[in-house]
Amino acid sequence: MSGLPEQPSSPASPTSKKPDDTAFKQQRLPAWHPTYSPPFVIGCFLTIGIAFIPIGAAIIVASDSINELALRYDHLQACPFGARRPELGYACEPLNFTFSVAQTWKAPVFMFYQLDNFYQNHRRYARSKSDLQLSGEDVPSSALEDCAPFTTPGQYSLQDANLTALYSSTVSIDLRSVVYNPCGLIAWSMFNDSFRLTKEDSLSATANSSTVVCDGENFDAIGDVRDPSVRMVCSKRGIAWPSDIGVKYKPLPKDDSVRRRMLTYAGWPSAPANASGAGVFAKRGWYVGEEGHSIPNPLDEDLMVWMRLASLSSFRKLYRKIDTDIVAGTYRVSIKQRVDMRAFSGKKAFILATTSWIGGKNYFLGGLYVASGSVCIILGIAFIVKHMTTPRRVGSL
Repeated sequence: MSGLPEQPSSPASPTSKKPDDTAFKQQRLPAWHPTYSPPFVIGCFLTIGIAFIPIGAAIIVASDSINELALRYDHLQACPFGARRPELGYACEPLNFTFSVAQTWKAPVFMFYQLDNFYQNHRRYARSKSDLQLSGEDVPSSALEDCAPFTTPGQYSLQDANLTALYSSTVSIDLRSVVYNPCGLIAWSMFNDSFRLTKEDSLSATANSSTVVCDGENFDAIGDVRDPSVRMVCSKRGIAWPSDIGVKYKPLPKDDSVRRRMLTYAGWPSAPANASGAGVFAKRGWYVGEEGHSIPNPLDEDLMVWMRLASLSSFRKLYRKIDTDIVAGTYRVSIKQRVDMRAFSGKKAFILATTSWIGGKNYFLGGLYVASGSVCIILGIAFIVKHMTTPRRVGSL
C-alpha cells in the first residue's frame, strides 16, 4: 500500500531437529522380521506342553517321596512371660507329643520350626539391625537409630527402672550409655523355643527307655555339644548360609574398653559377683528388665538363620539337621516354649521332614507345570483344528 513503510522480512527459521535421512537414523537398516506361521505356533505350543507335563509329573512324584510331619503346638499352652521357670531355662512346662514312623526316613532328616502370621518383611522390622555391628565393628549409638527401641537398655525395659549397674567394685555405669550388641528388633525377637526328639524303645511290658535323637538345647552358640554324655545324631553346624558364617557375622571386639560400651550375650567383663538390680541383667547377658531373655551371640547360627528374613508371613526356618536315618518306630518330641505369639494371633509348629532333588515338599510347583503343559496342549490342538478347517495364507489378514 502506498504511504506505508516496507515491513522487514521475517528472520530465518531455527535449524530443524529432524534426524538426517540416513538408513541408521531413520531405522531402515536390514533386519530379520520373523513371521509366525500357524505350523510354527502349533509346534511351539505342543513342544512346551509335551515338555512341561513330564516335568510336573516328576516334581509331584518327588514330592510324594518326601516324608514330613507337622505338629502345631502354640494353641495347647499359654506361655506368658511370668510363667517361665528358671530351672527349665526360663521356659514353660514342656509339651510332649508322641508319633509313629511307619517306614525308615533316609538321612539327612531336618528339623524346622514354622511360624504363621509373623511379618518379618515389615519395613520397620527389616531395617532394625546394624550390619556393621554384626560384622564385629564398634558402632556408636548415634549410628544405630534404626535399632530403636532396642539400641540401649533405657529405651525399652519391662521390669527394672534402675538402670545404674556396677561394672567393678568401684565403678558404676549408667546402662543408658551402653548399646546392645546385636541391637534391633530382629535380634530381640529371635525365636528361641527348643525341641528334643527321642526314640521310644519298649524293653519290656513294664519298662521303657528312650534314645535321644536330637536335643536342640544341648548345643552352645558355636555349635559344640554342651553335655557329651548325651549321645545325639544331629548337628547345629551348617544350618546357616556359608556366606554368613565367618563373613557377614564376626566375633565381638576383644578390647575391654570397647566391650564396656556394649551389653552382650557374654555380659560385662569384670562385672562383680554381687551385682544387683540392673547389674544382674548386665552380668548375665540378658535384656535389661527381661529375666532370662538372653542377648543373642552374633556367631550363633540360629541367629543367622533367623536374620535371613522371610518374604511371606508364613515361613519355615531350619533348626537342626539329623545325620542318620529315622528308622520305623515310636518317637517323642518335647517342646519348651519361650515365645508367646498370642498377642498377634501367631501360630507355631514343629516340622520333621526329609528332602529330595526339588528341596521340600511342593505340590504347587508340580501342579503348575502340569496345568501349564495341559493348557499348551489344548491350545495346540485347537489351532490344528482351526488351521485344518479354515486355513489362512501366510501374509494375509
